[in-house]
Amino acid sequence: MKKKEILIALVIFISSFSLNYYRADAQHILIDQKISHEQHPKYSFEIKEFHISPEKIIFAMPIKIIKQSNKIYVLDQKLSRIFVFNENGDLLYTIGQPGQGPGDLEYPQDFFISENKIYVINSVARRIDVFTVDGKFDNRIELENPPNALFSFPNHLLVDDSGKTLYVTYNLNKYLIDSYTINGKHKRHLLKREEPIIIPGKNLGNSSVIQFANKEKAIIHFNYFTGVFTDISNDGEIKKIFSAYDENHKKAQKKILDSFDKQISNINNVKIEVFELWADSIAVDEKSGDVLALLLIEPQKIYIFSGDGFLKQIIPVNNFTDKRLRRIYYSENLYYFITEQNEIITAIRREI
Repeated sequence: MKKKEILIALVIFISSFSLNYYRADAQHILIDQKISHEQHPKYSFEIKEFHISPEKIIFAMPIKIIKQSNKIYVLDQKLSRIFVFNENGDLLYTIGQPGQGPGDLEYPQDFFISENKIYVINSVARRIDVFTVDGKFDNRIELENPPNALFSFPNHLLVDDSGKTLYVTYNLNKYLIDSYTINGKHKRHLLKREEPIIIPGKNLGNSSVIQFANKEKAIIHFNYFTGVFTDISNDGEIKKIFSAYDENHKKAQKKILDSFDKQISNINNVKIEVFELWADSIAVDEKSGDVLALLLIEPQKIYIFSGDGFLKQIIPVNNFTDKRLRRIYYSENLYYFITEQNEIITAIRREI
């Protein structure tokens, strides 16, 4: 379990993590599922070799992996660079460097590739730097601040296939997802967070990560504290809510919330706390539509849901690796795992 704290000049307080506000709007709700008796195909992960020489590259904090056109792009947050490899793990080139000028990256939080351009979100600066896929700086997008949200910093990003709409999440905001024009103008709110924002106070962050699904016709929002998925259309209509029941997760969540509630007095600034009980990434299998989430609490497990939100399978991580994992991704028929030791593991998922 990781704990991040961000101190800024304003504050928020969360009364509870209730799901009631979802229930009135969602078409299908599948909360706290256990494995059903229905027959679903069973899968296992088979590790594929992907070796990066430590003599050439030592990652400091790799946080995102995307594969496109036989190239593998790895964003390292601490090094403020994207490293580009071929399928054999040979370094081809890097994109960006630490700094604030054109083409520089300032503690990047996420990136996305669309229309042969790379979009990198720099959270504190509230901007997106755009590069060509071969690493040349293209332009910079300054994100317009949403109304009454000066304390919000964007942290995850999607760009639609046309390269015209940006979808952004925040560390803390009364909305979980907003859309912007490609020029950074705020368009609309897509998914609301119902817990009130109170100034001043101590707050649980939004814990949001997003991914496209159903050929970009839908967006899946995942709360990596509660473990709840929300499937919405591109215009914000809630389609379904789903999650799995895990006893260790429930215990850890309750312990955090009980401790959090006891410490809310005597706060005179904004304190945001984010607890990662699940990985702050999800994998959406482009072929099957399955959605996969990694539980970080020991013993680590991977939960597999169908595109309809039904829990299909739970795979213990120690079934296929003895390493502790931190993140999971899927791109061009391969799964990518980032370990606690900042190593990259690739795998395929086979039916058994």
